[in-house]
Amino acid sequence: MKKLLSALLAIIILLTFCACNSEKTPSIESETQNISTENSGDSTNTPEPITQNTYLSPEVSAKMEQIFKSGTNNFVAYSTSACPYAIQDVFTISNTKVLSITIPVYSVKAPDANGEYTFTLYVVNNSLNGLKKAPLRTYTLKLNKDTYGFTPDLKVTRFVKVDLSSYNIVLAENETLAWFSATDTVVPAYIHSGSAAGARAYIIENAPWVAGGCFSKVGTSGMTPLTNILLMDFEFSKNDLNARELEYQDLISQLKDKYSGKYVSVLGDSISTFIDVSNNSSYNKTIKSNEVYYNKSRMDTWEHTYWGRLISDLDMKLCVNNSRSGKTAYGVAGVQYKDSSIFRATELDNDNGTPDNPNDDIAPDVILYYLGINDITLNSPFGDLYKLLKDAPKEQHNGIVKAWFEKVLTATGNGKYITHGKTVTTLEQAYALTFYKMKQA
Repeated sequence: MKKLLSALLAIIILLTFCACNSEKTPSIESETQNISTENSGDSTNTPEPITQNTYLSPEVSAKMEQIFKSGTNNFVAYSTSACPYAIQDVFTISNTKVLSITIPVYSVKAPDANGEYTFTLYVVNNSLNGLKKAPLRTYTLKLNKDTYGFTPDLKVTRFVKVDLSSYNIVLAENETLAWFSATDTVVPAYIHSGSAAGARAYIIENAPWVAGGCFSKVGTSGMTPLTNILLMDFEFSKNDLNARELEYQDLISQLKDKYSGKYVSVLGDSISTFIDVSNNSSYNKTIKSNEVYYNKSRMDTWEHTYWGRLISDLDMKLCVNNSRSGKTAYGVAGVQYKDSSIFRATELDNDNGTPDNPNDDIAPDVILYYLGINDITLNSPFGDLYKLLKDAPKEQHNGIVKAWFEKVLTATGNGKYITHGKTVTTLEQAYALTFYKMKQA
């Protein structure tokens, strides 16, 4: 059996669209939060940008505006009860200077005495806890009714581009944008998960990064992940864009030498699914009934998923994808604890459609374990491991974890007896046992 290399992507939030906090990024927690500013500018001192980019391609932006103008069947007005909204995007929007925003304006309310409408932008921290905290900086945009051709209290249904150069909105590596206040008089539109297929199918196929990592009620404890598509377009600049691309290509070339030809298995939730792949029993007999989120109406081919791109870029081979939409690491009480990743961890070998003949099985060289957000939303129980490590010196951590896991193994008979609520009682135990079962298998 091949040596198992566990490439563990244990991630709490939707990743393709994950949040990253760089140790090199200066802390901004000490700054005054929720600073209302009007053309006052950001105090961040950064070099002048040299590269300008758009979030959506001109073709995609033009197509979406055409659909928007033709009618609002595909679009829904933002709800003030769930604002502000954010796309958690550390790879594109973060580490940039934002030059403009294009808003799909659904309607406008009444202007102020100066004939101006308001639309609010927020700078927020990209981490899960950061999104729950108050915005780091706030910018109130003023849109004059004559400049933008707005008629009070009427539908607009067109894209409106707002120049942000005078606001000097500069985002650090751990920051992203949120928008829309309950008091705003410019009401944007989004593509609802139940909307007509046209706009939703088009944006998922042509700009899939826009369709993930969406949140509402940012800045509150009631923050909620969304399946709606928050359609905003941006112009922005990145000082080091070309350097990053070269760095990425260099990294790929280095990794290709190590991983080309290797077999990859995937263990995850909806983010890692694709129709006729993660539920195709010709890979492994146990995955036929796996629930699937990504189908060809949401993404045209599995090669466009994050794991498909990895396999393609590194010339690797798919072993088996045992991902299930809506599933957790711990399991769901009262439903079926065998949805837990502990049980699926042993079903990552490709049995070639002949499960009764193990001699032709293919074992994975690498496993991508991408799971956790459903454990948060479904309140999987947390245990005591963090408390044990919190105040202990780092040099003691390995010993603490080893002693902790020995107790887990004792309780489960070295992983043989998994009974949730009895032998396995926490998410940490489920994660650790998942890794253990992977290596055993």
